Amino acid sequence: FDMELLAPEIIQLIIKQLGLKDRCTLREFSSLDEAISQSHLDLSHSKSSVIHLQARHGNFSMQFSASPDGGRLAAPLGSETLMLRLRKRLFKRATVKQLKLSHIDFNIIPMSFVDDLLDGCVYDRLSITVTAEQYNPSVYPFLKKQGKELELTMGGVFMEKEALLALDPMRKLVIRLMMGSSAEPRWEDEAEMMVALVKKRHSMLDVILAEFRSPEAIFDIFTFVASFDQSQCVIFNVSFRVLNQFMQHIGYQRDSYDQQFDDRYMNEREQQPIGIVHDELLTGRWTGEFELSFLGGTLEVRAHKSFSCTWINFWTIVITNKEFDRGELGKEYSSIRERELEGDGLELNDE
Repeated sequence: FDMELLAPEIIQLIIKQLGLKDRCTLREFSSLDEAISQSHLDLSHSKSSVIHLQARHGNFSMQFSASPDGGRLAAPLGSETLMLRLRKRLFKRATVKQLKLSHIDFNIIPMSFVDDLLDGCVYDRLSITVTAEQYNPSVYPFLKKQGKELELTMGGVFMEKEALLALDPMRKLVIRLMMGSSAEPRWEDEAEMMVALVKKRHSMLDVILAEFRSPEAIFDIFTFVASFDQSQCVIFNVSFRVLNQFMQHIGYQRDSYDQQFDDRYMNEREQQPIGIVHDELLTGRWTGEFELSFLGGTLEVRAHKSFSCTWINFWTIVITNKEFDRGELGKEYSSIRERELEGDGLELNDE
């Protein structure tokens, strides 16, 4: 059967259904080079369709999940021209649900090359993971021009306060300090910066930096999230001292002898009842976690042990509102928590 005898419109409809391997085969055994290079790779029918760009083990790759043949383009680092030529020979447009970038050192791989490689690619969500050592100022305009649901994971504090606050509200913003990173924190007042980031209304804000020292800022964050009419979740770390000061700030008192929260107390300012559930703090030496509901929001406290010790070295506070709990991100977070509790954990640069 000679496809070249078909009308151009029919040929494009057929090629549109083919994965990368089949497109390569078709190029080899026919003279449809031009038709293939002008074709559309449409994977939008799958909710999990992803284009994943990454540079690992000396190779740069462009992976297409949900492709009929699990297509993947790869070339050694330094062969960007070859990679770009191959991509443009296989399709002109591609449609997926998500674009993912990780393990890319933008000081080695130019952002202009990534832009050229993605020319014609349409996606609903961008997920990018970059560390301080991998970051290049050329990445910032790329983030600014997206106009899509953005998920940014930063390994280190390498963006100035004003630049980060100038980005549009994101679906997810994650910031971690990297062990051994040469980047120094640029925010003198972390509590002030956290409040500013919360008020940017990122749907999920997960910032684990140095010790959070302001119980008043925790209260400000909590009341903002609880009153926000859209989905929001905020995660950060505190010491026990700051956690205890916050509990006192909202009207709870801790008995230093029996180490139990006295739930007879109410917030004096708002006269709102406070409820605590899943309080397991008496099981040993501060090894449990609890959940506090107040002013329409939920504050979950998780205790983390040191890897080499039995005591708690910091506490993680998770603040959510009802809209988040009912939404898509809330379901994702619940799934992540289940894996964490099972001991799987998560890495900054996930596969």
